[in-house]
Amino acid sequence: MCMISTNSTGTSIMLMCSTCTSSLWRTKISCTTKHTIATKIKDAKRVIAFADLNLIPEIMDIKLLNLKAIFSFSIRVAQETPIRVLVEDANGLWHIGSANIKSFGGGCSTNSPEESKKFALLLGKYKSQTVRKNKAYSIKFSIFHPMETGLTFGTNPFYIKHLELYSKKERLASMELTSAISQNPTMIFETIGGDGTYTIELKDSDSNDYRISTQVDE
Repeated sequence: MCMISTNSTGTSIMLMCSTCTSSLWRTKISCTTKHTIATKIKDAKRVIAFADLNLIPEIMDIKLLNLKAIFSFSIRVAQETPIRVLVEDANGLWHIGSANIKSFGGGCSTNSPEESKKFALLLGKYKSQTVRKNKAYSIKFSIFHPMETGLTFGTNPFYIKHLELYSKKERLASMELTSAISQNPTMIFETIGGDGTYTIELKDSDSNDYRISTQVDE
């Protein structure tokens, strides 16, 4: 695990990174988990994340409409690489935080025939949970999706490329994603918006739409 933290006179961004092996529906994947925390940046408006040495350096671009700059996600890495996060504040000033991820790579391999059969049956299946944290809500979800990079010979890119978070009719965030996100992506967000009932709408590169509903556990 690596952590970067600065005070209020610096970037005010803390990254916690670690390599791990996670399992979702018995499909094991290699991934890197990254948590971004920018609580000292007032009214953060946009977050951009990228990995310097990845074959697909861009990770995500988030517009924070009513979402806190606190989130967690997993990415593929091909080798040890610095991870960087840029956060734009209300004055248009960009803050930068970075951390180094140590990894032996191998995150861009293709799925086996057995795994491909699983995806055909389970594509779009999801798990979700929302919990109250003081005056905020923490939203966590996982969705079954291969997130193919298209970098392996004979494969095409097939990944979730767009995500929007809603509470009723209020849009809380809009995100552009890339195939650098790990297979069967798991994400965690925090928001002070809404009443504890949320909808996550996703679209992949083949124009498939997915919809996740979640509400606070009382």
